[in-house]
Formats: sequence, C-alpha cells, structure tokens
Amino acid sequence: MQASRLPPNTTARGGMVVRKIVPVRKVLARGFLSCDSTSYVRPEGGFITAAILLDAAKPGAAPPPLPGMHAFAKHPGIFLAPSSERTILARRIAHAWLVVSEETPEGLAAPLALLEHLRAHIEI
Repeated sequence: MQASRLPPNTTARGGMVVRKIVPVRKVLARGFLSCDSTSYVRPEGGFITAAILLDAAKPGAAPPPLPGMHAFAKHPGIFLAPSSERTILARRIAHAWLVVSEETPEGLAAPLALLEHLRAHIEI
C-alpha cells in the first residue's frame, strides 16, 4: 500500500505487512483479516491508520461490507462505517477493503484525502 500524495502536515510513522495469509476457519460471523497497515501522524494531534482488510475465512474472496457501512454522500465509491472508537472510511479494491480510521481533531478531511490517494496491490 502506498499513497501518491499525503494530506498536508501528515507523516507516515510505521506499519506492518503480513507475508503469509492463512484463512481463519472458525469465525462465528464474517470476519476480517488486516494484511497491511500504516500509521500516519499529524502535528496538530491525532493519527490516521490505513489498512487492507481481507475476508478472514476466504482470503481472496470479496469481503462482506463492514458492519453498519453506508455510502458517503458526494463521494462515489467511498463508504462510512461506525466503530467503537472512531469513524472508518472504506473503498473497495480487488478482493479487499482499503480502509482508514481517524483520530484527529479536525474530522474526516485528512482521512478522506489519504484514502483517495492510497493505492494497493494484493497477491494471494
């Protein structure tokens, strides 16, 4: 996963990549497996996390929608999903969801800008 452009005053801090993906067979509901994530920090405070989510039971299959997901008005192909701690923005890529979650004081502008410039390629 890489960003063609970062929001102003945003710096990549670190992340992780899973090199071997193993299906999780005993999932009670449709679960997700994060196979790549990067954390971004903002000098005003807060951070943004970007991740690639796969279907945990069937990596490579199209994962289901995130719980509570709905279209983000005026942003075709981008969805909002609630979380216990923050809002998640998501965009479908081949066989996965590309997601960003925010914990920034200024709302969704920076996470949305990041999501719009993220690109990812997955080989399963």
